[in-house]
Amino acid sequence: MNLYLVRHTRVNVPAGICYGETDVDVRDSFQEDAGEVISKLDGIHFTHCFSSPLTRCRILANTIIKNSLIIRYDDRLKELNFGQWEGKQWSELCQTPQGRLWYNDYINTVCPGGESYADLLERIRSFLDDLKKLPGNSEVLIVSHGGPIRSILVCLENIDPTKIFDVSINHGGVIDVSFT
Repeated sequence: MNLYLVRHTRVNVPAGICYGETDVDVRDSFQEDAGEVISKLDGIHFTHCFSSPLTRCRILANTIIKNSLIIRYDDRLKELNFGQWEGKQWSELCQTPQGRLWYNDYINTVCPGGESYADLLERIRSFLDDLKKLPGNSEVLIVSHGGPIRSILVCLENIDPTKIFDVSINHGGVIDVSFT
């Protein structure tokens, strides 16, 4: 089975703002950005499509699929829930005691009112377990966020979670991985 992991396009949020599970809109440049994503996927005939239900992913999935498949929206593909940090400046958060704890151990430290990276990994493992039920020759489009895509790579490529942010995943980026 081939998975095509697509990160949503750029969003209409000022730089430096924490917006994990906050439902933010895409930028005015969406049509151009989406066109670049579609060109990267040219010639692939998807058999399944899964997407985060958040607007920035839902709009892109609909633009790519164009009613050719049913899109399955899955909450497990949402970005990390940063809880009380949502909508705040990262530069301010990293100065707080809770922020410093999280930066030192984001895998196990829960964001206030949110979740830890370990929680996100557990969601993704559950999602991947369900994908195992699909036929082995499936071509699967997954439209999601940086955190869940990195988590999929941790699970499938055996990447150390403490090193996952060394993997660059640009907005509108596409990563193709095999899943057996």
